[in-house]
Amino acid sequence: MRSIRLAGRRPLVVTTPLFEPEPLPGDARLRPLPLRRMAWATWRQHRAALGAVAAFLGAVAVYLWPTGLQMHHAEATYCHPASSIAYSINRYA
Repeated sequence: MRSIRLAGRRPLVVTTPLFEPEPLPGDARLRPLPLRRMAWATWRQHRAALGAVAAFLGAVAVYLWPTGLQMHHAEATYCHPASSIAYSINRYA
């Protein structure tokens, strides 16, 4: 064990191993996880959150659909009255 002093601070103790660990036998080492299993594990971890986001976005879409239709009809009635030229042009377009 040796200690290093850094610019007036307490000494930093650095330890190094006295021996190199033995290599593991061929079957005992960690193998990479196949991509399919990793994708399945990720899906299992995050499926509840993805379902909640999908439900939330669906609820927003259900709310905005009738609101958007009301706004569209209000704009069409206000900006293009039946007696205007724009109404007669857009009516057949």
